[in-house]
Amino acid sequence: MGSLAAGNDLIVEAEELLAALKSQQPLTRESRAALLRQVDKLRCGLQGPADAMRFQGTFNMFTAAMNALVEHRVFDLVPLDGTIGLNELASKIGWEPTVLARFVNVVLIQGIFEEPEPRVYKHSASSTAFRDDALRSYYRIGVPSWWKVSDYLKTHAPEDVYDPLKSPFSYACGAEGKTYYQLLEEDPAFSDVWHKGMAQAAPFNPVLGMFPFRDMKEAVETAPDRAFVVDVGGGRGNAMIDMMQECGGSFGAPMVLQDMKEVLEGEDPVRIEGIEVMPHDFHNEQPVKNAHIYYLRKVMHNYYDDKCRAILRPIVEAMGPDSRLLIGDLILPESARPGNDVLPFCSDLRMLMIGGTERSEAQWKQLLESAGLVIVKIWRLPGAPHEATIETRLRGN
Repeated sequence: MGSLAAGNDLIVEAEELLAALKSQQPLTRESRAALLRQVDKLRCGLQGPADAMRFQGTFNMFTAAMNALVEHRVFDLVPLDGTIGLNELASKIGWEPTVLARFVNVVLIQGIFEEPEPRVYKHSASSTAFRDDALRSYYRIGVPSWWKVSDYLKTHAPEDVYDPLKSPFSYACGAEGKTYYQLLEEDPAFSDVWHKGMAQAAPFNPVLGMFPFRDMKEAVETAPDRAFVVDVGGGRGNAMIDMMQECGGSFGAPMVLQDMKEVLEGEDPVRIEGIEVMPHDFHNEQPVKNAHIYYLRKVMHNYYDDKCRAILRPIVEAMGPDSRLLIGDLILPESARPGNDVLPFCSDLRMLMIGGTERSEAQWKQLLESAGLVIVKIWRLPGAPHEATIETRLRGN
């Protein structure tokens, strides 16, 4: 009886998937993501114990194959237009042809490359993405360290994970005693790959579509001597550019971009029309007082609560009675189940590797209240509600 009920449930889910696919044409990035989550939910409902083992095992082989193909630049050697034979491709990377074929076969099954005739390859829509250095960086930075996380958990005390000098990533690099970001700055090649990865990830970490920056027009124009936005730890200013595009400028008030001197004044200094560049360590006193908005984007998830409170303290001290602090970050769903978006949970595990954490709504509330702030509203991104801008003000105002 239970199997019959489960089978009926799967039929309903399959019919819902088909109806959703028919109704969401043409597909957008959001609708495609929602459909893929429905496919995952259906797969999880269909698979038995042996299927689950097989799926995870094949996924590991896929990751290993992708890592090898990325490292040997196979994605660059397959022409964007046209085809290349196995023997020619193998000769270009110095592999024995049958060995290369065994790696390519694993990724072909996942829609990476196409094989229009035996042992002849061309790019698919999915495989072209891996010609980009930023996407390749995922494998160069992440994969080697992940294989060592189990050893880390065997050899370290439970509380070590909260120490940024003893992060799993530092351990994997043989560099305990240094934080992830120290390692990043010490290795120019690593730093370059990381920054390219962040640029590639920007469309998946949007600034707009949540808090309505344009609605600040009246308040900012009434007090234009106050900074409109102070982007704390804002990197190369991409978020501020988006804000100014939405608002058609800055409503006559200053826009201030803050980050470490080496980020803003390094080999490629940041210079953006209409934006004041201000080298600043966010652990120190905030020099810009009483701004309309202070903004922290993808900063807080890098740290556990004690470190976050230390980052928040100078901002809280600089805020005026009607200042806002906006935090652009993920909000973890309260539970994980088939059909949920896996991204926030994977991001949480990635942050564990470098000494940080994603947070649920309840965890955000607890952290912010402990720093003297109250949440006014959580502005969630339509179609991806784990992406959010958290609007806060000083407690008591």
